[in-house]
Amino acid sequence: PLLSFIAVLPLVIIYESVMFIRYQSESVAIRNGADILLKRLLSEIGFYGLEAGIVLFLIVFIMVKWLHNIHFNESEIKFISIPVMAGEGLIYALIIFYILIHLNMSYAPVNSPDHALNIAYSCGAGVYEELVFRAVIMYGLYLMIQSLGKNEWLSWVSAILISTAVFVTLHYVGEFKYAFEWHSFWVRSAVSVILSLVFLFRGFAVAAYTHTFYNLSLIYLGGLIQ
Repeated sequence: PLLSFIAVLPLVIIYESVMFIRYQSESVAIRNGADILLKRLLSEIGFYGLEAGIVLFLIVFIMVKWLHNIHFNESEIKFISIPVMAGEGLIYALIIFYILIHLNMSYAPVNSPDHALNIAYSCGAGVYEELVFRAVIMYGLYLMIQSLGKNEWLSWVSAILISTAVFVTLHYVGEFKYAFEWHSFWVRSAVSVILSLVFLFRGFAVAAYTHTFYNLSLIYLGGLIQ
């Protein structure tokens, strides 16, 4: 788990750096579901822009450490695994993208020539949405449902479906919401379930890179099939 956090630091740095350079402390930098859920709250107590990003990452890191009982053992850190995780995420992202194309479910939600923002938004969504919706909400729900005496299979299925509902809903609320369409609703729901399974079986870092590369594939490959 610790290696997963180290592995996604490049994504965090890219996202927060671009947002800070472009928007400084402006709230317009908020642009993914996790931001909508948490950075708004941080802005109420005086944290904006890069400061909010750092505080958000630390808060979620502490929550994940507590939920997942992460132990810091430096001997277990193998940095050679980081590019492997990123590569695995890229493969999964392309598979998801082309499956959705085959099912006529894919779409290109962004049509912007600003490559820096495209990459930054994708990195931010990959890291923060996987942290919040999978590592915290989904896993927290799993623990809560299991504590009620439910079996493991039912606990995971329930946690995945509920966290998916929250994940998808937050894309359609707030100042920077997407216009609601049933097509995009079902696509996001399907992708959220798949990302939940990637997180469950392959871990946080692979899920974050899968999410990031999937978003980039929508932007840069999605337009090629329109």
